[in-house]
Amino acid sequence: MFPTPIWFCSWKIILILNAPSGGKIIVEPVPDELRDVFPANSRWKFSADYIDAHGEKYGQIFLSDTRDVIFQKDLFECYKNYPKYLACAEEDFAGYIRSDKTVCEWIRDAYGEDELKKMADKFMYCPSTVAGTYEEVKIFARKMWDYMPRNVDFYGLDLAAECYIMYNNLVPVENIMEVRCHEGEILSSFWFHVMNPIKINGEKILRGDGGVPAVVHQYDRHEKLVNLVNKIYREPLTEPNENFTDVQSSLDQFFHLAQNENSAIPLKFFMNYLEGKKVFSRKVNDLIDVWKMLLKRKNPALSTELFEIAIQREIISASENNFYLSHGQKLCTLINFCKKNNRTVIAEMPDFVKKNSLKAVKFHLDKKNFDRYVRCLELLILAGLTEHEYFYFLLAELSLVFNKKEVALEYYKDAVKITDGDKDEEDALSGYKAEMRKNLPDEIRR
Repeated sequence: MFPTPIWFCSWKIILILNAPSGGKIIVEPVPDELRDVFPANSRWKFSADYIDAHGEKYGQIFLSDTRDVIFQKDLFECYKNYPKYLACAEEDFAGYIRSDKTVCEWIRDAYGEDELKKMADKFMYCPSTVAGTYEEVKIFARKMWDYMPRNVDFYGLDLAAECYIMYNNLVPVENIMEVRCHEGEILSSFWFHVMNPIKINGEKILRGDGGVPAVVHQYDRHEKLVNLVNKIYREPLTEPNENFTDVQSSLDQFFHLAQNENSAIPLKFFMNYLEGKKVFSRKVNDLIDVWKMLLKRKNPALSTELFEIAIQREIISASENNFYLSHGQKLCTLINFCKKNNRTVIAEMPDFVKKNSLKAVKFHLDKKNFDRYVRCLELLILAGLTEHEYFYFLLAELSLVFNKKEVALEYYKDAVKITDGDKDEEDALSGYKAEMRKNLPDEIRR
């Protein structure tokens, strides 16, 4: 029914043409006017221009990331009965815009506070995986580029742009499918697995309804999925490829090289990027995973121990403005592992994790992100902060959610006891206490 499909892959301008006789890769040079634009943003102009010039040859088009996307079956076969469509992945299962501080900042920086407020309670869209028929994808790619502000350029602008054009109805396409990851052909697995257990059947990753999605995005956020993908799709690497010298390539190669018993090669290769460079500001998850992988070595060499210390310092530096509940939970687990196994933890790390864990918990309390409260509790327990007032306020608010007002009152009293006598803390928590009082029975309000 359809001519040959085409996949566009971001970060490197690579066209993967799926021909009947096999795949074909065409590498196109980046146009001069786009060389200084962040790749995740410039790809939309390149894609729109390319589809304008050549897209009529293809029936369906898939715009996709490369590093963190795998295919489990033919995506185009799944949509072959739709003569016209645009399929956009949604980050459902707690993927509300308001629940992610960084995404809120992206939208605010690109389109302003008013636009953020309009869409704060809606799901995030994921620009990394968009499929559709030729004309529909051409329209979408052009709108993405046309509505990206020219006065800003940063990682995350494309996600902000997709939310903006979709929630303002700026894409004149009749059949737009909002692909929910728990039931669709595109599983954007990070948010899905925040709220659901990872399920694997043989060599297939499953979505929430037990079906096999055609595409899995962000599999590399989960160790279990990374191990599966390495086993099925990758040949073990034994030597680094010196042609790829960007940060992400060095991270990717490190994980695969470090599977070998000899740690000298990946350590030497990776240290070239670590020393004296502040290039990991948005790579906190990767750095934490590097530390985790190093800790798996039962008898580390001296060079490995020194590298662990260097990685810890880099994690602190990279986490200053990007610290999330998931980071705190992972770091607490690694710190506890080190304590049990006599591995080195730099003195700054435990205090840094506790301080930033409290900041992250306060953020979710302030924003009343109820879907995060259980994870906040887990983090405070892991960090040994169960006697902190936030812990009791979380327990109180969760009790109120389930209409357990008497239980909530007791937790509220415990929280107030901790803050009594500390004027600064009293002032900081006055908003919480006022909100709590609204929900308490009249006879016990103060």
